[in-house]
Amino acid sequence: MWLQLANNAMVRYFPITLQAGYLTKQGAKWGTQRARQNQVIQSATGSPGNPSPWTLLHGQEIVIDLASPFVYLGRLVGEGGGFVELEGVDVHDLRDTSTTRERYILDCRLHGVRPNRHRVWVRLADVVGVSRLADVVVE
Repeated sequence: MWLQLANNAMVRYFPITLQAGYLTKQGAKWGTQRARQNQVIQSATGSPGNPSPWTLLHGQEIVIDLASPFVYLGRLVGEGGGFVELEGVDVHDLRDTSTTRERYILDCRLHGVRPNRHRVWVRLADVVGVSRLADVVVE
């Protein structure tokens, strides 16, 4: 499935849902835990004839939501081997504050990212959502 972004760029989209503890792709259960992780990583990193959707985000400030109570905000500088690399990163543990994930991301959009790490590698198997910080809606 292809999605058209606001800048008219086309990106490949792989619908993935969490159902009864298993990742499913268009309703069909994947095999073992390792096979599920490999499918997610392959979808995110592209293939030889199919470029990675990450290439559209290189050099931009992005928000990465994890399944755990962590959120990463920083500039994307690389991806590969099942990881993405960010620079100037704000790693935020939502257990440390009473602020919601949405409120924290909105505050970073309004006031800028306050880095607490120079460089971070994030494992793709843990990622549940990615967006450009500029795409966060301010109302």
